Amino acid sequence: MKRMICVLLSVLLLAGICPCGAAFAAESLSTPVLEENPVYTGEPLEDGALDEAAKATLTADGYFTESKRLYRLIKKYLVSRRGTFTVPVAVKSQVKTKAQAVALVEKWFAAASDDRLAEGSTDGDYLRWAVSGMGYDAFTLDTHTGGFYCYTVQLHFLFYSTAAQEQAVDKAVRQFIRDVKPQQLSEYQLLLAAYRYIADGATYDTAAAANPSKYPASFTAYGALCGGKCACQGYCAAFYRICRALGLRVRIVSSDQKKGNHSWNLVDLGGACYFADLTWDDERFDDGEKGCRYFLVPLATLQAADSAAGEHILDNNYYNTVDFNADWRSRFAQAAYNRKDGSAITNCAVVLQEAPYVRVLSPDGKQLVKGKDYLLKYSENGRRLTVYGKGNYRGESVRLLTNRYAAAAKHGKIRISAS
Repeated sequence: MKRMICVLLSVLLLAGICPCGAAFAAESLSTPVLEENPVYTGEPLEDGALDEAAKATLTADGYFTESKRLYRLIKKYLVSRRGTFTVPVAVKSQVKTKAQAVALVEKWFAAASDDRLAEGSTDGDYLRWAVSGMGYDAFTLDTHTGGFYCYTVQLHFLFYSTAAQEQAVDKAVRQFIRDVKPQQLSEYQLLLAAYRYIADGATYDTAAAANPSKYPASFTAYGALCGGKCACQGYCAAFYRICRALGLRVRIVSSDQKKGNHSWNLVDLGGACYFADLTWDDERFDDGEKGCRYFLVPLATLQAADSAAGEHILDNNYYNTVDFNADWRSRFAQAAYNRKDGSAITNCAVVLQEAPYVRVLSPDGKQLVKGKDYLLKYSENGRRLTVYGKGNYRGESVRLLTNRYAAAAKHGKIRISAS
């Protein structure tokens, strides 16, 4: 009987017919595998996955190709802190080993947490640093059809924060935004308000820095905004979370985890990119010092204060890509931001009102005139509003729009002023 089965399999293989699960599996993929998030081990994530995303999103059998639709689905589960979930995925090459399966999971996570796919304040960099581990519980081959190997994959993720903690962060962020009255503040004033708010409410958690696994919340925005203690990652996540909720363009950046082992923020302001290190400034605040020595400064200022470990040497695995260099590095500021410059459009308030209307106010409250003092431009998908200074005003102010404003902008329904 065994000989007959072997002969039958040989005939099927020669005929190009592959019975599921019999001929493909060179290594069992039914044993759960869990790995640490590569951003914490100093290993690169495959950030090119988003650029290579397939245009066709589903196969005829209903499996997701490696497309933005798949990545957005994974992102949705991760943002809601779903630890395990199942996705049907179609790939071009057969997955034969555990290493290949893990590489695919990491690739999908890299695309799902790519900041270019971010649509709010809880995805992008915030999500990338929220995941502590990833892998799969099962990687099951269902069929081989239409040039695709179709798998049912049960993904498994571990997080530093829980869904309940993220809800508490949501509440804290909403309260801050209500209290700060963003409609009356400039882009610079909003950044500074968020910076000081976090510094006033949190202290550096030395115990967590020495023993991360024992104090996971200190590496989250929850630790900074609700727990009162956090490590550098918690400061960065909180600043990112608040600024993105305010529509400001901010990133989380880090040094090599095996050397500098530090993270801080990168801010897009006035057409240039500045750095902000809340961790280092907050330690000075705790010592009784005042001011923001490391707020909106060039990278050289931070690096000049580094130890031999190089806390502010950007990790080339993540911050030397074609996309990052074009969008961010090419605009790195060479001097600190001039916060007293009244002609900078970033020191003017960009007011988004309910209609929705857009108004731009000078530092002394005067309403600027579109065409004379500034110009507006919306990104193709309507999610980014850029205000360009003109005449007596210069620079540019960028706001990331909420879904409601984005939809209005995309359909040309945003008006310039309420008057």
